[in-house]
This record gives sequence, structure tokens and C-alpha cells, in this order.
Amino acid sequence: MNEPQPLPLTTPTGQVIESTLFEPETSVIGQLVIGGAMGVPQRFYRHTATFFASQGIRCLTFDYRGVGMPEVTKKYEHIQIIDWAREDLTTALRTLNQHAPTLPLYYLGHSLGGQIVGLSEVAPKITRLLMVASGVGDWRCFSPRQWPKMWLAWYLVIPLLLTLKGYLPGWLLGGNQNIPKGVVKQWRHWCLQSGYLWSDPATQPHYYEETNDALFIALSDDHGLAPPSAVAALTAHYPNAQLAIRSPSDIGVREIGHFGAFRPEPGKRLWKEWLAWLTDGVAPTP
Repeated sequence: MNEPQPLPLTTPTGQVIESTLFEPETSVIGQLVIGGAMGVPQRFYRHTATFFASQGIRCLTFDYRGVGMPEVTKKYEHIQIIDWAREDLTTALRTLNQHAPTLPLYYLGHSLGGQIVGLSEVAPKITRLLMVASGVGDWRCFSPRQWPKMWLAWYLVIPLLLTLKGYLPGWLLGGNQNIPKGVVKQWRHWCLQSGYLWSDPATQPHYYEETNDALFIALSDDHGLAPPSAVAALTAHYPNAQLAIRSPSDIGVREIGHFGAFRPEPGKRLWKEWLAWLTDGVAPTP
């Protein structure tokens, strides 16, 4: 594989997005955009992107605007999740699609990345989608054991942190990148509604009903951020989607969790399955 290359992207409104292009050394058979989780930098996905590039798939990772150091996060305090979807993600998808429009366009969404792709007008052009550890944030879709912790976060901890700091520290979600206030406020609003993002008029128009084949991968030991029940609820909004649940025992490891599938271990035990789905539409067997 060639060395990954920084590729600054410019949105239609003139905003700059930092992205990285992973170019195969061999003939390119497809193109993949990785849409990351909230508060997780694009470099976290470099191992996964490198794998796909080694298999002939041109891969693009990117950072959502406003995520990072406090001074950067505060600069973008008014940005919302829908801006990430309609500008940042859309620009990344359109860039690859226009670069080689005859090649299949694939999408790999992690957590938030799997929730918001249907808000992008480019979503219907994606040949095949793969969502990993992506579920709705509605607390009703989680185990009752999680409810007290979620209520404490939404009604006390997060409002307090937003007031004191003006942003949400990334560690609260298991990441290391701070998250802008506007993003968190919109996310909180969605998580407290039974319809999640579909209850918000600001998400109209959207393109979920126009998406092509999608595979959702739920991790059985991801209890706090995307349990299988929450993943199933999100899957229902994609008309051509199917759900597969993977357990650590399936691949001979002790844990996977919300982030493990994108780390070299245990991720390498899963990536060939992902490749088979994206390129050939072959879903993993139990």
C-alpha cells in the first residue's frame, strides 16, 4: 500500500475538513469512506483503512469539524450533528464518488457514523453499507440496568460539563477528542426522544428509505454504547438492512466492546468478513 496522504476537503460552504487518503498499490476495485464515532479521531481507523487499501479498495477517513483541543471545539460550539452529516460526511462521500464515479462506493460507519449517513444526500449512491456498533441513542432501547447511569448523564453530568467547560470532554464517551456544545445538545435532545433523530424536524429531508443493502454488526458485549437492542432499532430505519450479532467467543477473544473491532486485535479477525460483505454482499454466518 502507498503511504497515506493528507487530503484537505472543502465543503460547499467553504469549510475545511481534514481527511486522509489510503491508496492501494494494486488496481482499485472500489472506494470506501469510513465515518467515525463521536469524539474519535480519524487516526483511530488507520489500521482498518490500511487493511482495505491492501485489498484494492481506496479508502478515505476524515475528522468531523470541531472535534479536538478545547480551543478548536469552542470555535465550533454552534455546529450540530446534522452539519456533520450534510456537510462533512457528504463532502467525503462526494469526493470519492466524483473521483472515480464508475467504481463501487462503499461506506463503513462506526457508532454515530452509522446513524447519520442517511442524512446525506449522497447516501442513495452508496453501493453497499456496513455499520459496526451503531445503534440509536434512545435510552428505552438499552437494558434497564443502564437507565440510571444514562439519566444521570443526560440530566446532570452533561449539562453541568457544558456549562462549566463549554464542550463535552471526549473521555466521557470513551474517546479522547472533545466534542462541541451544539453537537452534544442536539444529541441529548435526540436521546431523550422515543423517535431519536427521526423525531427532530431538523433532520428533514433525509434519505434512509433510499439506501441500498446495509449490514449492521452488533457486538454482544457492547452494553453501554450500542447494545444489540439499540442496533436492531437503528437497523429498522434502513429498508434493505440485515443485522448480525458477533460475540467475542465467535473469534476466540475475551472482549470486543464498542471500539475493539477497529483495533488490530481483535479487528483483524473481523475485517475479512467486512470485506466479503462490501465487495460481494456476503454476510457473516453465525
